Amino acid sequence: MLCITISSVKQHIQQGRVVPLAVTTAKRSPSLPELPTIAESRYPGFDATQWIGVLVPKATPKAIVNKLHKEVIRIITLPDVRGKLLVTGVEVVGNTPEAFAAQICTDADNYGKLAVDVGIRLD
Repeated sequence: MLCITISSVKQHIQQGRVVPLAVTTAKRSPSLPELPTIAESRYPGFDATQWIGVLVPKATPKAIVNKLHKEVIRIITLPDVRGKLLVTGVEVVGNTPEAFAAQICTDADNYGKLAVDVGIRLD
């Protein structure tokens, strides 16, 4: 058993070499819509989403952040790029820098609490 990204294993699922049990995200994946979520299967509220993003140093001027964001969104929404990402199981979001920062903070808080709950020391 393993927990891995859809993009890493989708080919093996399609070839019947791997049997998926569930996705860890709150919603079903558009890439494998027949596959239930862990929340649907057994643990309501479960959500462990993997994300990929572009980060810059905190002191980066807002104008540069906005320019970089605009260019990244332009690229990931190009039909051929978006199509290649979707085929591999990557769901393209392209949210705002503020929404992405909030997601990082939420995940850090949630995983920090989980670590403490299971007895992992964070110091």
